[in-house]
Amino acid sequence: AGTTTPYSFGKDADDLDDYGLYYDNSEYDDPNKGHPDTGSGYRKVGSKKPNAWGLYDMHGNVSEWTVDEYRADHFAKLKSKYGDKVIPYFDAIAWPSKDIPFPHVAKGGNWDADADRCRAAARLASHPDLQKRDPQLPKSIWWYTDSFHIGFRIIRPLKVPSKEEQLKYWRATSDGILHVLKTNDKSFRTMIEAEK
Repeated sequence: AGTTTPYSFGKDADDLDDYGLYYDNSEYDDPNKGHPDTGSGYRKVGSKKPNAWGLYDMHGNVSEWTVDEYRADHFAKLKSKYGDKVIPYFDAIAWPSKDIPFPHVAKGGNWDADADRCRAAARLASHPDLQKRDPQLPKSIWWYTDSFHIGFRIIRPLKVPSKEEQLKYWRATSDGILHVLKTNDKSFRTMIEAEK
């Protein structure tokens, strides 16, 4: 939100209680609620203060799934390429190099994270254990049974991206899904279901 500090509200992690749900403040009063192992969990969006842009839960509550592939050296490479210049959003994204969901980046910390893992720059790499209790064989690429701490935020760009950009965000591998995305042909939904 236009800041240069570790958190949108400043440097002091002690102020996180006012802005986010994390390990130290996410336990439910009712022992029958929350994660079965911890009694803690996420809350309705907006239960804490927003950042300077009016966005809630940018620190804690649930980590936000992103399109970025997790690469440990991603920011270092951007810094060496751009220096102190503003990085165009399209270049800042670590576009996935393969059509699998691991490892992707989840950002912002969550209700089960320590305060330092809720910093603006903290990143969590997804891994196959997020689906370990999926009862389907083969496992679904969509069902993250063990990711009680990850969610996503829907955004809408001010300027509508080109068709090529839109398709790049989808990263669809199914011919049926690609056809529907490219043509908006609703009749192919039957074909997509048949492929599953």
